[in-house]
Amino acid sequence: MYMDGLPKEYKIPQITHNRNSLSLRNRSRLFYQVAGLRAKGTLGRGKAITFLHGTETSSWGDEEGLASLLASLAETNPDRLYMFESTARGFNMFHDMYVTAKKARTQRAIFCGWWRNEFYSVDPESSVYKTYWDGRLTGEEKNGTATSRSSTALRSTHGRSLGGGGSCMKGSKTTRSCIRNSRPRKTMLS
Repeated sequence: MYMDGLPKEYKIPQITHNRNSLSLRNRSRLFYQVAGLRAKGTLGRGKAITFLHGTETSSWGDEEGLASLLASLAETNPDRLYMFESTARGFNMFHDMYVTAKKARTQRAIFCGWWRNEFYSVDPESSVYKTYWDGRLTGEEKNGTATSRSSTALRSTHGRSLGGGGSCMKGSKTTRSCIRNSRPRKTMLS
């Protein structure tokens, strides 16, 4: 379990731990919930949430559930943190949240391109690079590069992608997206 790997000074004694929740002696509680299609609007209902990590949000199929979860988030607690992250997968609820966060004063949208991971690129002098790269970008790659540079001031790097990571908000197949809400501003990470 995660707690076992913590340094002694950070370990908080457990009261209960099961498949639904973890309760700690300092009155903290972690709830484990699944945001699939079967939630039917009950996600987060009856809770006052101050910390949230919503993962693979683009796969959540229950709009009522997401609305219920968002309604349960604390708005005034100065120590709140809400983070939603996902592989984009096109236009969906996560895309809508990301676009909202880009415009909002209380949220931040942060784009994390999968190509930034050194394990998804190869040395330009390698045989793999020379096998799969003819020196020209495809139309989709040109569009993605222009979009990335204009929105993130990303500098061109040497190396050719070998794949990995999800789908872009703009429809290409090259991004990892996250949304993060935090104090004092809610933040969206993409």
